Amino acid sequence: MKNNKRNIIYEKLKNEIIFLTYKPNQILNIKKLSKKYRVSSIPIREALILLEVDKLVCLIPNKGYYVSDISFPDVIDIFDFRMFLLEICGKLAIERITENEINKLELLLNDLKKEKNRYEFIKLESKFHHLLNCSTKNHSLISTLEYLRNHLNRLLFFVKIRNDDSYFSRIPKDFESIISSLKEKNKEECIRILKEHAMEFIEYVKESIYNKS
Repeated sequence: MKNNKRNIIYEKLKNEIIFLTYKPNQILNIKKLSKKYRVSSIPIREALILLEVDKLVCLIPNKGYYVSDISFPDVIDIFDFRMFLLEICGKLAIERITENEINKLELLLNDLKKEKNRYEFIKLESKFHHLLNCSTKNHSLISTLEYLRNHLNRLLFFVKIRNDDSYFSRIPKDFESIISSLKEKNKEECIRILKEHAMEFIEYVKESIYNKS
């Protein structure tokens, strides 16, 4: 029960940090969080320790926990590492994905096509990637890719989502191609699309940063 409370708080805080409910460098007051979630300080502290491992929060001695800052050079390092892992992800997904998992990806894609809200759209996109990652059946790879994507999504929300671009319209097309490659067991095509999709993301973020500055 204790760990269940910790895990629930961890997931809620993680999402609020990723989607910028809590801003970079914002202090996380344990008493206020305990009151907000109606729990004791123990699961709050335990959740914050997990978030510190994820590098989403940092502990400053004698001051407390703060939301970690966002560094574009650090995210580029994360992106480079993720590009390497996408090749492994594509290979294992082709080998291990089930028909039921492909059906779930198709249902999620249908929801994605109908979603008009940009923030909800990104949440659905993340779910698609999560399902694809899980199809590899490699827990170390899944957790690492989830960790990396959390930081990339945080950057995406930080630079602010633009509505006047074609980036989001390309995503369903990319996902359709990924699903087709999975059905056809075309490893090279799956890896190619995954990497191109990732490159489109980083180019979108770069353009957003330049437009912001």
